[in-house]
Amino acid sequence: MKSTNKIALVLCALVALSGCTTMGNKKLDDVSNYLTLREQQSTKADVYGNFGQPHDVRGMDSGSVVWVYYKIHTRPSAWSYVPFVGMVAGGDARESTFAYFAFDSTGVLQKVHSKTGTDYQNMWAGLGRAIYRASDKTQGQRVHEEMDRLGRPFDEKIAKSVSALRDEPGA
Repeated sequence: MKSTNKIALVLCALVALSGCTTMGNKKLDDVSNYLTLREQQSTKADVYGNFGQPHDVRGMDSGSVVWVYYKIHTRPSAWSYVPFVGMVAGGDARESTFAYFAFDSTGVLQKVHSKTGTDYQNMWAGLGRAIYRASDKTQGQRVHEEMDRLGRPFDEKIAKSVSALRDEPGA
């Protein structure tokens, strides 16, 4: 009887953990990637060397550019596994990390900023946001154009992997 309880417990733990996913750039967790960069000295090539292709590129009127990187870890809530109730109350807890690298018009790093946040998202609200964001074709195009200017390859897989998840903490 005890072995049956153990097996049931292990199965429940596996089901609970099976829905966890991490998407985006895991290099954001490594502080050493930030420490090698210097504001007013490092360039886009330096940031690219440490973090790879950005997930978004935002241009400013002044000619400056901000590169944005994401890392998002999601865990489904326990309600998601309850039959019928999960359809209404299900969702996921999200831990998000965003890093922003601001460059002047010559491509020199001016400012580095990162923020982390957690939130809960109902599965229906999350689905609606994902559909809306997936329709935004300009994000991938902006990154593609920036990689062309920098002379670096554009990885469409990276661009698409987080486009449906990019809610910034506090947004």
